[in-house]
Amino acid sequence: MKMTDASHTYFARLIPQGKFFFGNERTFGQGSNVNYLIRSNPFPQQTTLLGMLRYELLRQGNKLLPITAENSKQVAETIGTEGFHHERMGTADFGYITELSPVFFIENSKAFRAAPLDLASKDKPNEAVQISYSSGAGQAFLFSEQSNDGFVLKILPPPQLANFDYKSKATPLLVPLNGAGSCRFQSEFLISDARTGNQKTLRGEIPKLPGGNTTKNRALFRQYFYQFVQPNQGFGFWFRTHQKINLAPAIVTLGAERSAFRLEIKTADWTDYSQYRQLDLSESIQKIVLLSDTFVSEKIYDHCTYAFAETGDFRHMSQAIHTDSHRYKTAFQRKSHRLSVLVRGSVLYPKSEKENLIQLKELLDQPALQQIGMNHYRIEP
Repeated sequence: MKMTDASHTYFARLIPQGKFFFGNERTFGQGSNVNYLIRSNPFPQQTTLLGMLRYELLRQGNKLLPITAENSKQVAETIGTEGFHHERMGTADFGYITELSPVFFIENSKAFRAAPLDLASKDKPNEAVQISYSSGAGQAFLFSEQSNDGFVLKILPPPQLANFDYKSKATPLLVPLNGAGSCRFQSEFLISDARTGNQKTLRGEIPKLPGGNTTKNRALFRQYFYQFVQPNQGFGFWFRTHQKINLAPAIVTLGAERSAFRLEIKTADWTDYSQYRQLDLSESIQKIVLLSDTFVSEKIYDHCTYAFAETGDFRHMSQAIHTDSHRYKTAFQRKSHRLSVLVRGSVLYPKSEKENLIQLKELLDQPALQQIGMNHYRIEP
């Protein structure tokens, strides 16, 4: 949707009303695909936040629920006519909503983001040290080279890393959104809340599992939820609309477990967020830090000398329209394929050549993803 000059910015705060669970690819499953332990993601997906806002605009903004033939035109004006799809070339029509920022942890009025993965944590988060590398020892990536005998895998000495302990388990860190100030452990915000259940039937029987195993321990399963440590903590994000909106505080549910949150929305300034996000790449940049989960082609590594990166899974719902032989249209929901993303906090060290920077920017700047708060990044020294 084309953004108008009359843009309005709001800040949405989500305060959990108890434990919460945001699903991922690992579920309990069935049959031979049974998992006995699953964990919540720490953040909700951006598509979840978009859907929640669109629903609230219908429910209390313009009071358009249930949707009928009589109000369908106003519904389209309010929430748009399209769903999100990662392969879309441009931005989508989400009605009043034009853009979302990534979601962050919030404590009081301060936003915290995932710390760059090249920060090494010690016993105290404020003593985290910067991991540095020197590429003088060789290329950072393996690559293949064509020869008379075909393609040959070239393995060169790895780069030298300073302040990096290969045997030490990384502890998730957070930093203030503006990058200034001390690091915090993610555990200062989130604690796990385990729930144990079993697979007994209503008559108390333990069903046979693959191979005939009926051991009681095999019938138990554990699900790890999250809770915030302090009542002044929660999630928050900025969003923009091309129409002024007025949404009262409300209880909303997010995720497959329908976890309850109190939604509070207030007016804000987009620069409260955008001043910490940089889009312009220059020949002098040192590294790119991802502010959000980022869906990119693996070709992105061709334009980097090194990367501290982790990958995660992403899947979204999309709406498809089927037209039968009688030209009757039917709308239905379907899941996307499982996509692999670079998680927030991943760090890319780009090659300095201008052509590499241009191609790197083209890979990162995907309008459909950036519109909903994915593929956001900043430049750091």
